[in-house]
Amino acid sequence: MAIVPIHNPNADILLRLRLLRSQVGSVVIVDDGSIPAFESRGLEEEEGFVILHQNNRGIASAINAGILTAFERWPHTDFVLTVDQDSQLVSCYLENALATFERARADGIEVGAVCAEQFNDWKVTPLNLVRGHRQTLQVAQSGMLFPRATLDRFGLFDTELFIDCVDTVYALKMLQAGSMVIMGKGCIMAHEVGVTLPLRFLARDIVFRGRVRRFSYHSALRRYYISRNRAVVLRRYFWVSPIWELKDTVAEARTAMLSIIFGPRKQDQIIAIVVGVMDAIRGRMGKASQSRERSLGAAK
Repeated sequence: MAIVPIHNPNADILLRLRLLRSQVGSVVIVDDGSIPAFESRGLEEEEGFVILHQNNRGIASAINAGILTAFERWPHTDFVLTVDQDSQLVSCYLENALATFERARADGIEVGAVCAEQFNDWKVTPLNLVRGHRQTLQVAQSGMLFPRATLDRFGLFDTELFIDCVDTVYALKMLQAGSMVIMGKGCIMAHEVGVTLPLRFLARDIVFRGRVRRFSYHSALRRYYISRNRAVVLRRYFWVSPIWELKDTVAEARTAMLSIIFGPRKQDQIIAIVVGVMDAIRGRMGKASQSRERSLGAAK
């Protein structure tokens, strides 16, 4: 069973959904307020697809809706695989994830979830080696395989976050209770990472080892969510894994600084970070209000 939250997907979405369907019994697609609404082009008439529509409530809400629908329609579901709209898994991804789960469990590990070991050319960083299995907190919601027992125990995803850190919070909540995320051997996927911009100095690209250096850039609104939710993670879960938290915070701070120094709309980026952290302190969670969106100058 796979859950795919979507929001304004690109033209390749139907191909990706059908490729995913070849690995799983069923796919629940949750359209989280796409404009215009997602057109399935007959997909719902094919066996194994279910399509839900909701207002734009965020990725956590969309995943939760998909999980609840899956458990209602298929009450004997043993595993749930969550996949982003812009991810494409290798053909043996699910098989490899299930094999990893069984091996780790046989070795006495309480496995909360199995995640990808590689996105594109980027290899996930392990947190620890536990009885020969690689534990991590460097997760992405996409490609995470959850056994039913995990979802029954820890519940659904935190809708207050809306987007960003939804997966991290769930992984930390599991770890706090002694349940681990294990990297799946051979679990590799292609995953679009959004906008990347070249590092430029004096109007020239910065080249290192023959390659133009690039950085990940987000709109002011997305930077707001990232900053707000990471501040929440630090406050709630710092002592679960303090060394990892510090490293992850430094890495994100580096990305934010690159956006401020080399990216467009520098002032908007700074404002988004400050406002995001302040809202985290004040406890202002959920989807940003329309006035907040307008103040950040971010319609996308």
